[in-house]
Amino acid sequence: MQYINAECEERYFSFREVKSKVNAMGDYTDKIMFLTNEKFDYEQASIDFINPKLPDYSDQCQKEIDQIQHLIRLTDEFSKQQMQKNTNGIPFNKLKINCNINQLVDIFYQLHRELFTDGKPIIDGNINDFVAVIVNSFTDKDGRELSPETVKTMLTPSKSDKRPKPHKRIDIDKML
Repeated sequence: MQYINAECEERYFSFREVKSKVNAMGDYTDKIMFLTNEKFDYEQASIDFINPKLPDYSDQCQKEIDQIQHLIRLTDEFSKQQMQKNTNGIPFNKLKINCNINQLVDIFYQLHRELFTDGKPIIDGNINDFVAVIVNSFTDKDGRELSPETVKTMLTPSKSDKRPKPHKRIDIDKML
């Protein structure tokens, strides 16, 4: 009786028992669903007795739900950080480019769309991968981040007006 928060005709509500059941569950979704059901059962029940020495059952269920959701968010953030650490391998700083952004992007465009070896592009990949490599590897001459949308536009074949004019273009073909 000392650990029963409340009771009604059909059942009693003991957060201590609920907490031990929740701790035995492995899946976060199952925990949240179970606690939510318990909370709604309590709120819809016709309560005969409330233990004044224990906190409100519904509040305890909600606090437990909030805690689980907070832990899910933290776990998600930490796993993303860990994945970034693992994928980065060797730590590096972004390289500063001292030319126009469109000149650098055009170099990647040439290596992907214009220059081939054995019928395949020199660098093969999709546009999003190229955008990610450029944006994650370089800053402009003032040290500012590059805009992924701008880079993507410059890499689009139909947007030749966004790439450098012929006299400003760095011709990679001459270097190979």
